[in-house]
Amino acid sequence: SISITSQCCQSHGICGAQFKTDVVIQNNEVKASRIRFNLKPLNTQESFISSLWQLQTVVEKVTGKSDSFGMTQPFVYSIYMVYYEQYLYIRAVALQGLLLAVGVVFTVVLVLSDLVTASLMSVMEIMMAVSVVGMAWLWGLLDFSNPYTISINAVSVCNLVMAVGLSVEFFLHILHAFKESDCGTKKERAWACMKDTGASIFLGITLTKLVGEMVLSIAPSHLFRLYYFRMYVCIVLVGGFLGLAVLPLILA
Repeated sequence: SISITSQCCQSHGICGAQFKTDVVIQNNEVKASRIRFNLKPLNTQESFISSLWQLQTVVEKVTGKSDSFGMTQPFVYSIYMVYYEQYLYIRAVALQGLLLAVGVVFTVVLVLSDLVTASLMSVMEIMMAVSVVGMAWLWGLLDFSNPYTISINAVSVCNLVMAVGLSVEFFLHILHAFKESDCGTKKERAWACMKDTGASIFLGITLTKLVGEMVLSIAPSHLFRLYYFRMYVCIVLVGGFLGLAVLPLILA
C-alpha cells in the first residue's frame, strides 16, 4: 500500500490511506461506508436549500434500489444541512401550527361560549396572522437602515403561532362584552362593549406590551431586534388595531 505521507500520495493523491476510515469492515462484511463529495461554492440561502433538496432526491432514488438488497438506508450529511433542512418543510409546519392553534382556540371558545363567538374569534385570529406577516414584510421593505428582513424559519414560525394565542387578549374581551350586552341594536351593543372594555384593552394590553418590548429595540443581538422586537411590535400593533377598530365594525 502507498502511505498517505509518501511523496507520491502528496503529489498525486493516489494512495488509499486517506479513504481508510470510509469503510467499516467487521467479520469480512461491510457494516458501514460513506462516499465523499464536493459541492460548487454556495453563497446564497437559495443555493444551500436547493443543493440539500437535490442531494436528498438522489439519495431517495438510491434508497429505493438498495432496499431490495437489504442494505441500510443511506443519508446525505454536511455541516450546513443541519440548519437548512428546516427550510424544506417549514412552510407546511407553519400552516399546520397556525391551523392547530386556531382550532384549539375555536374549540375552547365554543365550549365556554357559543358558535358565533367562536367563529368570529377564528376569523379574527386568521386576520391577525396574515396581517402580522404582511406588516413584518412591509417593515423590512421600508427599513433602509437594516439590510436584513424577517424570513420564514423556526423562530418566526414560533412567534406567529404565539400570535394566535396572544390575539385572544385583544378579541375575546370585546366578543364576550358584546354577547353579554343588553342594549338594543348591534351598533349600540358594539358601542357599549367598547365603552366597557376598550380602555382596558388599549391601556392594559396594548400600551403595556409596547412599553415592555421597547427594551428589545436596544438589544445587542441582531436576532432579538429582528425576530422578537420587530415581530412582537407587529403583533401588538396589529392586535390592537384589529381589536379596537376592525372587530367593533364587524360586530356593528
